[in-house]
Amino acid sequence: MDVYCASWYDSALIWLENTDGSGNHWDAHEICCDLADANGVYAADVDGDADLDIFGIGHTYGDGRAAWWENIPSRGSIEWHEHTIEDSLGGGACILSEDIDGDGDMDAVGGLDQPTSRIVWWENPGSGSDQEWTRHTITTGFMNLLSLCSADIDLDGDPDVVGAKRFAGPLKWWENCSAGSDGDWNGHWIDGCMASVSYRSISLGYVDSDGYVDVLESDPLDNQVVWWQNPAASTAPWTKHVVFQGTPSYEPCAVLGLDPDDDGSTEVLAAEKNSGIMAWWEFVRYEQQGELLSTILYVGDPDWGYMQWVSGGPLVTSVAFQVRSSDDPAALGAWSDTLYYPCSLEPILDDHDGYFQYKAILCSSDSMVTPVLHEVGIQWDALGVEDEAGLSAGSLLPFFPNPTVGSPLVRFELIEASGVKILVYDVTGRLVTEADVGERSAGSHCVQLVELADGVYVCRMSCGDFTATQRFVVID
Repeated sequence: MDVYCASWYDSALIWLENTDGSGNHWDAHEICCDLADANGVYAADVDGDADLDIFGIGHTYGDGRAAWWENIPSRGSIEWHEHTIEDSLGGGACILSEDIDGDGDMDAVGGLDQPTSRIVWWENPGSGSDQEWTRHTITTGFMNLLSLCSADIDLDGDPDVVGAKRFAGPLKWWENCSAGSDGDWNGHWIDGCMASVSYRSISLGYVDSDGYVDVLESDPLDNQVVWWQNPAASTAPWTKHVVFQGTPSYEPCAVLGLDPDDDGSTEVLAAEKNSGIMAWWEFVRYEQQGELLSTILYVGDPDWGYMQWVSGGPLVTSVAFQVRSSDDPAALGAWSDTLYYPCSLEPILDDHDGYFQYKAILCSSDSMVTPVLHEVGIQWDALGVEDEAGLSAGSLLPFFPNPTVGSPLVRFELIEASGVKILVYDVTGRLVTEADVGERSAGSHCVQLVELADGVYVCRMSCGDFTATQRFVVID
């Protein structure tokens, strides 16, 4: 890839040849040396001969001109032959090329400052011949124009035009309503108002991959690089998204949409005025919900107990679960209802189902934060191992999480209604705290202990003649 540019101070158009193909060595070649105040340059195949020609426009008031230079290969080099589009222009601001009228050849689109600010297009008379190019007006009164882009904004099959001002004023696009005919262009706001915003550069790209072209913008006044989301309707408001918010000294002066990693979506490249730094941002699609699927676990012949988990994240995030089980790992069946809090699996899964799987559902309503899942715990008892006395009166579930922080939560299950007492000892055997829970019904229960100091503890639960113990650790 080679590079072409306009030099205002040299009144020249130049192309830089990438001589080694790697971008390490460049040779400069002059296209034109007398385009006064050269202010715009664009490459397109004007004459349909399969090579790139060059459009240029000069800014000199009253003496500017728009022209195109024909690319003529000659003995291993390139000669350039100038064809005038229009001379004696007033302040040519920028130029680009697009097939505005849909006749198969490339027309020119330009911005003029004087005598009245306007955006125009010149109709290619046919293969870029030396016949007269006809000027058509797109809009008037759009002063201090700095940037122009063209694409099919509304997906109606013809190219539209987007323009941005150098100083205060709107960002706007014009709808091509009838193959570019005079007066058949409808203007639509992008930023929605006439706010005082300093637009320096715009570009186009398919940022969100929805099929509609979006607008990229560098905004040095607010120290931002942004993209405007195409609403897919000409009269609907465009949505502004900030790609990068810089400090007050950050002044982005140019922006470009491109695909440097070749992944099929548009990334944003921007240059900063003061530091000279260039950076690019990759658009990563944000999904509000994601899932983690466990392997299929074999647990033997289970009597299902408690499911618990430890998760974290801001309030805009959440973690929930679904579970399923079966006696056939190839046919686990439907998922359960969503479990938003730790609970007993006994009413959810069938006993004796030896194969088990869970699905963690992680959600966030903010693209900048994510939920965190630390631990998942599943408790069950093996059926068929009771003594002659049958099932015990209850069970004390393992502490979860373990280690825990502050005030531990004691979870237990009862086979039948019973009075429950909980005692907590430290490793020396000293009674630290006790809780007379009182009469509880059959089922799953939990009790919050008082806050405990760091250390290792033993919890003893008793109900009737049944006792059980569990060890746990408390940390800061």
